[in-house]
Amino acid sequence: AGLRHTALLYHREWDAYLDTKIQRVTAGGNEMFVGFNSDTGTGALAGTGTICNSDSCFGIGLENSNTAWQYIVNDGDATADFTASGITNDTAVHRFQVWAESENNRACFRIDDKPITCLTTEIPATTTDLAVLNLMSTVDITSDTFEYYWEYVTSLK
Repeated sequence: AGLRHTALLYHREWDAYLDTKIQRVTAGGNEMFVGFNSDTGTGALAGTGTICNSDSCFGIGLENSNTAWQYIVNDGDATADFTASGITNDTAVHRFQVWAESENNRACFRIDDKPITCLTTEIPATTTDLAVLNLMSTVDITSDTFEYYWEYVTSLK
């Protein structure tokens, strides 16, 4: 379940920016990804701990075993890189901001009013087509509830 914008594609070189407010109603049994991803087909999470594997992506997410929200990046290789945000995996309403800074060649993340974290390795190539994905998948039949409050996407193309 989730929102997928595959008609509007962004490049990291365009300073793509995503701002969304989301609440996971159930804290376990699911995975979530909020950000930019080259998977413009099904755009689905497998529910098996493989968020962004073999995709180009940068975003914020959770795999079902994570105890904290993760900053996730991948430049298209077989395995995504995860950096713990320090923000607990919970059911609170969170504001996620994900953006690319072409001038500094990095992907940046912010959760709520916490400090900004920017990563410069494993980020997608500048001209890779990236769709906006806000998705959740479940590994059971009862943990698939989440709510969107808003989503804003822009770029400086």
